[in-house]
Amino acid sequence: MNTAEKCKRWAMGIVLGVASLALAACGGMPQTAAVSDATFYTVRDSLGREVVLAKQPQRVVLLTASFVNMMHAVGGDFAAWANSPGAEGAAYARGKKTVGYAYQVDMEALLREEPDLVIGLLGLHNRLQQPLAENHIPFLLLSLASFEDVKRAVAILADVSGRHAEGQALIAGMEQDMEATAAAVPHEAYSFAVIHGTAQSVTIEGNGSIACDTAARLGLKNAFGDLSSPTGGFLFPFSMEQLVEKNPDILFLTTMVMPGREQEAFKDNLMAHPSWASLKAVQEGRVYFLPQKYFLMSPGVEYPQALRFMAEQLYPDRVIKKET
Repeated sequence: MNTAEKCKRWAMGIVLGVASLALAACGGMPQTAAVSDATFYTVRDSLGREVVLAKQPQRVVLLTASFVNMMHAVGGDFAAWANSPGAEGAAYARGKKTVGYAYQVDMEALLREEPDLVIGLLGLHNRLQQPLAENHIPFLLLSLASFEDVKRAVAILADVSGRHAEGQALIAGMEQDMEATAAAVPHEAYSFAVIHGTAQSVTIEGNGSIACDTAARLGLKNAFGDLSSPTGGFLFPFSMEQLVEKNPDILFLTTMVMPGREQEAFKDNLMAHPSWASLKAVQEGRVYFLPQKYFLMSPGVEYPQALRFMAEQLYPDRVIKKET
């Protein structure tokens, strides 16, 4: 049984038992929606735009696999989705129509589905605002950059599906799992850096990425957290001189290179550098590759598993492994 299926059964099973807890937890969540007699749902997306749904959507199109997993986990349904190259197709998505890939949405295929709601990823799908508006299709752009973003997205997808209680139960369970993992580690004041590699280039991550958000939840400090961009991005040009100067205790490596070939993204631009072997993290064996399914786009409802994975790499004797 895959993780998303477990999340669904878990959320459905505990919904009655934790309803009061979930509603209490919701009090600390940002207000996502308002319902009136004239509309089914009104919500502000991550871009700050107000989206009004006159009635409950029946033909929802989801533009990333993370949204598909969230929708399934709360018991909702969708008409079509955009796949991700190399992603494992979940059983519940098979048979559903696709509208291209998350990175390359097929607009003609999307319009053929006649959706009454499209949900896309902030930053990746912003360019679809105009064509969807021209076709009078409601469009939500949601961020999944942090766990707080994921919780808010779960709440919204649950609400548009008429599954509010299931969404709140899922959020409560995810929070409990995250808290249990964080409590199991010593929260030592280690510094870290996240380096992202492709076949052509290497960049360093400032705060705002999934990996940096996850590491911060374990008490780690980003050695490059002072970097900022006027556009809100978190990838910055890599400098070995700066890396040597900051000399972080831990190095996390992320890449889009196919699993099993990760080192190819770093061997020429990073590991072949004469200063690589002098780094503290290299000498002490604290260099970790982070899997794409958790740290490339967004782990979505698997955020607790992403935190657990990172904790297990750092503290293998402190975190009790769970069956996946």
